[in-house]
Amino acid sequence: MLLLVGCGSPPDGAEQDGPEQLAGSVLLPVPGDAQRAEVVRHVDGDTLVLRGQGPGPLPGVPTRVRLLQIDTPEVFGQQECWGPEASARTAHLLPIGAQVRVQVDVRPEDRYGRTLLLLWDQQGRSVQEVLVREGLARVLHVGPNDLALEELTGVERSARQERRGLWGSC
Repeated sequence: MLLLVGCGSPPDGAEQDGPEQLAGSVLLPVPGDAQRAEVVRHVDGDTLVLRGQGPGPLPGVPTRVRLLQIDTPEVFGQQECWGPEASARTAHLLPIGAQVRVQVDVRPEDRYGRTLLLLWDQQGRSVQEVLVREGLARVLHVGPNDLALEELTGVERSARQERRGLWGSC
């Protein structure tokens, strides 16, 4: 596996939530039954700690969560190209204390015991969709889960064609 460190720069608008990001996340609306949760801590671009609020897949204690259907470049160990940018964007979208919404699919945990969830930020944007659209994440199918897989695959295809983020630099 080839790992590139320190390549690229954040995509245009990655440091702010401009109209492109707000309008860009429309394929995956927040489901009516999505659980509310609070952001407790960031780990990296696709892993964080949330505390569930009310009924749903997350308990009311801090729980390590992996964003379902995506994979962001690594920042621990040998840093991968666009890893720091992906982590920074996730932290920007999901500040500590932010109220978010989550939804579980068929298999609620990955092989490392992390809860697998689709996640929406305070503005109702799919975090997975934003990260893939901006070229900060790749689609990763963790079967049998397939919620949003088709939509995210289409978003990734567009990001690749337009050479956004890691698709233009790594």
